[in-house]
Amino acid sequence: MEENNILDTQNKCARQMGVDEFAAMLNEVRQGNKGLAPQVLNALLEDGDLQGKFRDMLEAEDKQWLLALDNLKADCIVLAGMYREKCRYYDELFTDEDTGEEVVIERTELIEGTSWFERNKDEAQALYGKICATDLQDADVRMVVDWVDATPFNEMAIVEKKKRQMEEQVPAHELGLSPLYGWICEVLGDAYYYGEEHCGYYIDIAKAREYYAKAQEIKHATGDETFMHWGNPMEDFDEKDWEEYVVSPETRNYSISGAAQVLDKVRATIDKLTEKYGMPGNEFGRYVPTPILLQALLGIKSKAPNYWGNLLFMEDQPDGTLSLTMEVEQTHVWPHVLEQGFPGIEVETEKE
Repeated sequence: MEENNILDTQNKCARQMGVDEFAAMLNEVRQGNKGLAPQVLNALLEDGDLQGKFRDMLEAEDKQWLLALDNLKADCIVLAGMYREKCRYYDELFTDEDTGEEVVIERTELIEGTSWFERNKDEAQALYGKICATDLQDADVRMVVDWVDATPFNEMAIVEKKKRQMEEQVPAHELGLSPLYGWICEVLGDAYYYGEEHCGYYIDIAKAREYYAKAQEIKHATGDETFMHWGNPMEDFDEKDWEEYVVSPETRNYSISGAAQVLDKVRATIDKLTEKYGMPGNEFGRYVPTPILLQALLGIKSKAPNYWGNLLFMEDQPDGTLSLTMEVEQTHVWPHVLEQGFPGIEVETEKE
């Protein structure tokens, strides 16, 4: 790219930048022009029509210069890049049946098994720890949460940390006028309304109602439109609807590994729950209600149908692991319940 074109591109915001312009600027950074790194980062982070294409231009070599920046934005891109799949873009031609006109539509397809950068579990954990330890500026909180949300790590820990800081440092009357605090309340409301089980948030309608109400109050007080776009979900919610919910449980086997003493604790707990709440000795299964398991392991009482089901079987496997067979409404929830209830174990969902 000629120097005058580089300067023109530098002065453009990410929304104005074209694919070729971004590619040229990214290539300059790869060749050592670190002065353009801030523009490249902003283009990768800014919401825009071409943002996805910008990100899919990243290659394994970019990880090195991004980490060398020792920059919060760059760290977030690298962390998420270990888990986000690349996309393939292609044009599809079809004929409009009404007009007979040929129309070109651009299609986007996820490429399974790919990622922007090679995944390294230890490196990812270290980056996540570094991000969590950062004293985030208000303007960076939402960006960081969005990027960490693309990974298996707990983005809610960042939300909770900022919430504590604001409640300790900001007077109550100012909190009621803070769009960021309103957004935090909305995020917590969502976590309790929909469930963010991998982060330790299980459906709790009372807490969801409390946080949504705070968020709505702040929205009304400030007129800010950056949160609560769809209103308060609790306005249309009726817990009685759960009574008519049709359960469609699926059977899953969960393989549990861990130290012998921890597995012994799992066996003892399941046996005790079977004796008290299930059907010991029943050849068709123990039938321990999963809401009971949730309460016993995590102290959480929930009427949400998401957690309905039964624990059927527990069997020792020749490889030293323990297998639990469960019929449950939400199959993805129970590895988190088990791992949070028995620290030290690892749970894998066996393929059907």
